[in-house]
Amino acid sequence: MEKKDINLIILVSNLSKSFIIIWDTKDGIEVMGEDEIINEYIEIRFTELDEFMKWGREYLANIDMKYKSS
Repeated sequence: MEKKDINLIILVSNLSKSFIIIWDTKDGIEVMGEDEIINEYIEIRFTELDEFMKWGREYLANIDMKYKSS
């Protein structure tokens, strides 16, 4: 297992707190679901793992900011 795979697993476990489903497809990674923390429905497809990882870090930072402001 590569480091990127481990990071992906950690990111997925963190995101699951927000009721978002993430799955790997032949065409990339899809993210879909209702995020009750930021009150948004999310539906995104990534073709590159690095794009997904970047989005995931930004997403988690936004959630963290939301918690700190409440």
